[in-house]
Amino acid sequence: MIRKFTLCYLLLLCSIVALARQSGKITGRVVDSNGGILEGVSIQVKGTTRGAYTNVKGEFEIAAEGEVTLMVTFLGYNTQEVKARPGNQVQLRLVPKNQDIDEVVVIGFGKQKKATTTGAINYVKAEELKDMPTASVTNALAGRLPGLISQQRTGLPGSDAALLYVRGFGTFNTAGQEPLVLVDGVERRFNDVDFNEVETISILKDASATAVFGVRGANGVILITTKRGVAGKPRVSMTVDNTLQFVTNLPQYLQSYDYATLYNEAYLNDGGDPNFMPFSQEALQKYKDHSDPYFYPDVNWHKEILKDYARQTQANVSISGGTSRARYFVAATYLDQDGLLKYGNYNEYNTNSTFKRYNFRSNVDLDVSPTLTVSMSLSGKHSRQTWPGNGHFFTDNPLGLIFWNMGRWAPTTAPVYNPNGSLGAFIEDNNIVGDVSRTGYSDNFRTDVEANIDVRHKMDYAIKGLSFRGKIVFDTYFYYTERRLKQYETFYYLRDPATGEPIYRATSKVETPIAFTSTGVNADKHVYGEAALDYSRTFDGKHAVTGLALFYADRLREAAAYPFSKLGWVGRVTYGYKSKYFGEFNMGYNGTENFAKGKRMGFFPSYSLAWILTEEPWMRPLSNWLGYTKIRFSRGKVGNSLIGNRRYLYLPDTWGNPGSAWNYRFGTSGTAVASAFELNLGNPDVTWETAWKNNLGLEFNLFNGITLNVDLFSEKRDNILLSRQDIPSLIGQTSLPPVNMGVMENKGYEIELKYDYKASKDLTFNIGGNYNFARNKILAMTEPQKPYPWMARTGKRYGERFGYIVEGFFNSQREVDEWHDQTTFGTVQPGDLKYRDMNGDSIINQFDIAPVGHPDVPEITYAISGGVKFKNWELQVQFQGVDNTTTFVNQLGGWDFYNSAKVQKHHLGRWTPETAATATYPRLTTSSTTAKNNYQPSSFWARDASFIRFKNLTIAYSLPKAWLQRLKMQRVRIYVNAANLYTWSKFDWFDPEIRSAAANLYPQMKNYNLGLNIIF
Repeated sequence: MIRKFTLCYLLLLCSIVALARQSGKITGRVVDSNGGILEGVSIQVKGTTRGAYTNVKGEFEIAAEGEVTLMVTFLGYNTQEVKARPGNQVQLRLVPKNQDIDEVVVIGFGKQKKATTTGAINYVKAEELKDMPTASVTNALAGRLPGLISQQRTGLPGSDAALLYVRGFGTFNTAGQEPLVLVDGVERRFNDVDFNEVETISILKDASATAVFGVRGANGVILITTKRGVAGKPRVSMTVDNTLQFVTNLPQYLQSYDYATLYNEAYLNDGGDPNFMPFSQEALQKYKDHSDPYFYPDVNWHKEILKDYARQTQANVSISGGTSRARYFVAATYLDQDGLLKYGNYNEYNTNSTFKRYNFRSNVDLDVSPTLTVSMSLSGKHSRQTWPGNGHFFTDNPLGLIFWNMGRWAPTTAPVYNPNGSLGAFIEDNNIVGDVSRTGYSDNFRTDVEANIDVRHKMDYAIKGLSFRGKIVFDTYFYYTERRLKQYETFYYLRDPATGEPIYRATSKVETPIAFTSTGVNADKHVYGEAALDYSRTFDGKHAVTGLALFYADRLREAAAYPFSKLGWVGRVTYGYKSKYFGEFNMGYNGTENFAKGKRMGFFPSYSLAWILTEEPWMRPLSNWLGYTKIRFSRGKVGNSLIGNRRYLYLPDTWGNPGSAWNYRFGTSGTAVASAFELNLGNPDVTWETAWKNNLGLEFNLFNGITLNVDLFSEKRDNILLSRQDIPSLIGQTSLPPVNMGVMENKGYEIELKYDYKASKDLTFNIGGNYNFARNKILAMTEPQKPYPWMARTGKRYGERFGYIVEGFFNSQREVDEWHDQTTFGTVQPGDLKYRDMNGDSIINQFDIAPVGHPDVPEITYAISGGVKFKNWELQVQFQGVDNTTTFVNQLGGWDFYNSAKVQKHHLGRWTPETAATATYPRLTTSSTTAKNNYQPSSFWARDASFIRFKNLTIAYSLPKAWLQRLKMQRVRIYVNAANLYTWSKFDWFDPEIRSAAANLYPQMKNYNLGLNIIF
């Protein structure tokens, strides 16, 4: 019996030991594709309800019996299955379904993983912009980001940055339409930020993303993040670009023979005597055969003044690296932009329009302890912009007069050079060659120094997941301008009627030596500080909670002006459940001293929700083609405090005396006594604009390579600042106080589609594009009641063009007589434009003015890009386009003989009795003025400025790895790229992107570049 009991006991013990060996715990660690820790990853024993989540270190522990299959799932990553036994330590590396999901996105006052964002945010990496051969980052953004409108209106060196708008216009207040721009979290200019310093550029578009900026967030926010060092060996990168710049499109002016022929025709159209023609047949022949170039000149000012191309050179060197405790990124860049002007060999100095810039950046991160990190960022920029001495002083269009005269001065006026080499005299005794090369020069210097110190301290010892950070910023901006001017002499070339000998008659202009004339000096200082508490923690592997509480203060002093001050509090709370349900609340409580006490601060809340549908179990059957689907919605309130150039609108202006004409006179002698009267009135109730924004977004990842994002948005903005138009002048106050009475709405949508495909290890390609639409409507603007609805701006789009609707040309006097009365604009005759009678009273006047075109900023923008990589070769292309946009031309931009000016190629299509059936332009006149019929604002002058531009082409070759190993280099990349190669547009009078009715801006440029990048 005892033996049987002992035997049974031993058998039971062995069974227990064997069973124990099959039971126990499996441990492991989960990281992402870059080796980063993944917290909250779901680990489940397949076929059971047993599971666990990874902790803050990415580690997990799960009970199991025998060999089991573990299912590993996490938001945005491919599900993995792995077999394991108790006692095993499993090391897992998850692969993202979509590489973008794994990216960290920069948001307002923080960062988030793209998969967890609930707002409308798009970003682009600097790597995607590196192949744009432009001097300004702003120009490289065209077509790159959905919802971002980029419009480059000039190619002037140093002033060629594009205007940027986010989702069109939400206000008709022109002082506050552009987005807020932050560089490394601080409001700064970024036109001069170098490409090579940039890590990412993000745009925040909805209220969820911008509410934290409060009174500065209504127009969207652009965030630029510069590069920082990564632990590792020193990495040296050197890049050199050499670019040739050519004009995209200039006005096509006609030369002397065509000019004189058309002028004679215009003279007869104006009722001139055919016996006394302005240009005789002999003159026409000489203009045609160029047999007497001094008395019958044929001047092409574009050829005389502009070079065929200009050069641009850019060189950059950067060094980055560090240890686990100290990391650094240091970069220096030199940019040299030459201009198109021919300045000749007359001087020892350069009078061309040039721009030189030197950039330096140093970003250092130091881990003082495991819990304390100190970061120091220093940026320095120094630039010099030069233009001829007669360029406008401190204006946005310094060469406007030169380009104006190139369009104004007829080619028949005088020779550029007389036979003895002296300068010929043109209008007002001037000569454009002299204006460019012999008036001295203007030098404009700018030096920016920007410094940050950031501190981050982990406070897990107090509360797990809590951390503190602070920032102190000190920026200085120094501007110095000096003009060294001179005068040049010109001569009229004549012949002695008796002897035929040449006579050089001096003009009023006398040659003078160059002399120092004037200077301009300004210095700005910017101080900013912020302090914040961050909280981030995941509970039970399911509940992810983050929080932010931040305070900031900002002060900018511009020269001797009163400082601009802002301060505010920022709050954010986010919650995520099982990595598929997300909620976020943001708030900003901030303001500015520009408003009256009690109205300076405002509260701007927003909320947003998101749902990852593909994380639901019932969506798993679709996982073979639907890899990722997210729905997000946001609503919130934001503001805009940029409501005008005048400061302290709540205060009345001082009393003033506008001049002796307003003096009082008393007594019989009428002695004048200085008077005083009130200028602009103040409004103590003036405040910021308020915008309520809604956004619905859908994100898809299809067939393991296709990404589709769709956003629908709407905005209603009120409290728009304006000057009342509905108060009659009879009240005796011409300068009414500004009021917040404007209301406007803005709606639209954005679609982004991408496809990436890897055919083999040597061949990959990608294609993508975006299409964006934004349309606004003015709901209220205190407009006086109009007699007819088509005259009202209320209910129309901001910037919509108004004028007379053209019904064609009058082809006979009978048509003129039978048409509505157009004598409001003087004598009307065959060949003139005929206008629609909107109100049916048979009189064409101001009551017939109606919408005739789209706004000048496009409602529709789109882009298509693609690329192929085969082994060491790359090919990238981009096309960018705009639609629903109109440019209004007048004067030198399109009129014939305006102010005795030239005529252009499109004037050859003018109306004549013989060309009545095919004419594309009205009859010509020698004096085109706004008093005449054809030169009224009308649909004829509202030109369709939509276009498609071949924006970028890049062909690159990288040396094979075997060669690099021999050379001890990481990369050698040689590339050829081009920008603005070709433009398709119905409008060809000048470049359709330029917004100058007179076409007197420095032209847009197309760039061809050869570059080399070497990394050690």
